[in-house]
Amino acid sequence: MPATLDYAKTAPWHRRRRWLVLFLVPTLTLSYVLAVPQLRTFRAHQLRRAEIRAQFEMQLQTATKSIDKGNPGVAAIALADAEFPIWIERRLFGHTELARFGRRLNDLHSVIDTSYRAALRKEEAEAAAVAKHRKYEPPDSSRDELVCVGVDRRSKSETIAALHQRAGECLRAGRDLQAIRIIEQIAILDPPHRFDAEFWSNAQLKP
Repeated sequence: MPATLDYAKTAPWHRRRRWLVLFLVPTLTLSYVLAVPQLRTFRAHQLRRAEIRAQFEMQLQTATKSIDKGNPGVAAIALADAEFPIWIERRLFGHTELARFGRRLNDLHSVIDTSYRAALRKEEAEAAAVAKHRKYEPPDSSRDELVCVGVDRRSKSETIAALHQRAGECLRAGRDLQAIRIIEQIAILDPPHRFDAEFWSNAQLKP
C-alpha cells in the first residue's frame, strides 16, 4: 500500500494577516517619518519662490516708474533689490525661469543706461555753456574745470571698483545684508553698473 505524502499545513488566514500587519505598520511609519521633513521643505521652498517672484515684480514696477520720472539711481537700486534674492536662492528656480528673469532685468538695465548717459551728456553740455559765458574768469579756467572733471571721474571709477570687490567678499563670507547695502551704494554712484554671473558666483547658495 503506497505511503501517503505529508504536506506542510497552510497557516490560518488570520496568522498570515498578522504577519502582514507586523511588516506593513513599521514600514509605513518609517515612510511617513521620512516624508514629513521632505514635505515641509517642499512647502517652504514653494512659499519662498512665491515671495521672491512677488518682490521681483514689485521692484520692477518701482524701477519702471523711477525711469519714467527721470530717477535712474532709484531705478538701479530697485533692480538690485529684485536681482539679489534670485541669485542668492537660484536653486529654487529652473533654468528657464532664471533666463526669463535675466531678460527682463537686462531690458530695464538697457533703458537705465540710455537714460543715464543722456542725462550725463545734458549736464556736460550745460556745464560747458556756463563755463563759456564766464567772461570774468581767466581764459584757461575751462581747461582747469575739464581736468577736475577727469580726476573726479577717475576717482569715482576707482571707488566703484573697490566697492564691487568688497561686495564680492561679503557674498563669499555669507554677509548678505552687508553685500546688498554695498550693491545699492554702487547703484547710486553708477546706475548703469552691471553685476555679471562671475560676481554672483561669490554668493553662498541657500539650502
